[in-house]
Amino acid sequence: MSTTIAPDTRAAADMRSKNAASTLPSSLSTYMACHADETREHEAAIGRLRAEYDRLQSRMYLEESIRLLELARNAQRLFEKQETREKRRLLNFVVSNCTWKGGKLVADLRQPFDVLAETTAIAAQAAAGKRANLAKTEIWLPGPDSNQRPTG
Repeated sequence: MSTTIAPDTRAAADMRSKNAASTLPSSLSTYMACHADETREHEAAIGRLRAEYDRLQSRMYLEESIRLLELARNAQRLFEKQETREKRRLLNFVVSNCTWKGGKLVADLRQPFDVLAETTAIAAQAAAGKRANLAKTEIWLPGPDSNQRPTG
């Protein structure tokens, strides 16, 4: 069964199609503009969130560093208060190998404790020579300053 459309009905249908086609690009361009605005807003929000995340990360890093330095400063006192089992766990964490040489116990430290012990020993030797502040700077900052400024 084939349906035939009357000529005047066909003209009306064609007119409706043309009207719909002519309004589509304007609707599409409105949609695209709105979508572009939303995309820019989302990208700006992501940028703000990343900046806040970076700020919080650096703050957490600083707080952890402070706690670590406080722990290092109180390490001997804290170690003496611990039970034997906890002392052993701490020593296993810090010391990699121990040997007995010439009537003395020699401990090989794990990183970074080996560097800290070496630096402390060098600073103590320099302090004996009345160069304590200078010695600490030379140990940790042996080269020129990274923030070089032009002279003159």
